Amino acid sequence: MKILLIGGSGLLGKKLLETAPSQHEYVYTDRQSHPGENYIQLDITRKDDVNQLFHQLEPQVIIHTASIGDVDFCESHQDQAWRVNVDGTKYIVESAKNVGAKLLFFSSNAVFDGRHPPYDEHAVINPINFYGKTKVMAEDILTQYFPNAVIFRLTTMFGWNNLHQRNNPATWLINRLKRRLKTPIVTDVYNNHLWVGQAAEAVWRSIDRKIYGEIFHIAGKECLSRYEFSLAVADVFGLDGKLILPVTSGYFKNIAKRPLNTEFTTTKMREILGIIPYSLKTGLKRMKQEKNN
Repeated sequence: MKILLIGGSGLLGKKLLETAPSQHEYVYTDRQSHPGENYIQLDITRKDDVNQLFHQLEPQVIIHTASIGDVDFCESHQDQAWRVNVDGTKYIVESAKNVGAKLLFFSSNAVFDGRHPPYDEHAVINPINFYGKTKVMAEDILTQYFPNAVIFRLTTMFGWNNLHQRNNPATWLINRLKRRLKTPIVTDVYNNHLWVGQAAEAVWRSIDRKIYGEIFHIAGKECLSRYEFSLAVADVFGLDGKLILPVTSGYFKNIAKRPLNTEFTTTKMREILGIIPYSLKTGLKRMKQEKNN
């Protein structure tokens, strides 16, 4: 199959490229230009550019990972967040329908308010920040106009990001602890943190099994606080956990509200995709092994 990956340089896009099955043909896009014959520069907020590229390539499967995922940035730059996360998704949906492609889309635990965990795929959505609202609107576009799409809702992911891309909770903390910086971390925000490798596995598994028209919650095994997550990072990577200072959410003056507990149930992940969620320690050890390799 010809597969078009939109957003090839982000955390998930990077891992998808590393794990892509060899039997398919791939084209990758990013907003910035990259070296390599399979990379194409694309701004998904430009409707005509999206439509032209899709008709030029005629992909059979489109993996749409591109979005603005910085919660505070989305809160303070709402027009830009809407253009990318909502309008960009709309243009991709329209063009995918026009060329008859299958579509895989990535949403977030931010579609929930964090008051009634654990959340399965049928739980009531109620976002409390603007980033979450853009993901809800994007999901609505897919369910209304492209019901055969796959929607993956991902919890907070960790793994090795590209050098000039946004850090995730693990790489951000590793960088700080290596510099011996005391780092306050919240004790009252919970979810089941997800190693990016299992998110990529879910994508390839769904394509291989020709599973479409479903919503999947993809998450790690345990629901832990951000503080517990951080202590595990320090332990696995041999860093000083005493530099991690427990605080509550009120310590930070964030621009955007955060849901306190967005634990996912992973029954569909296990039973339909056949993927057993990793424990946090297992995911971190896989991450460490990759760096060593």
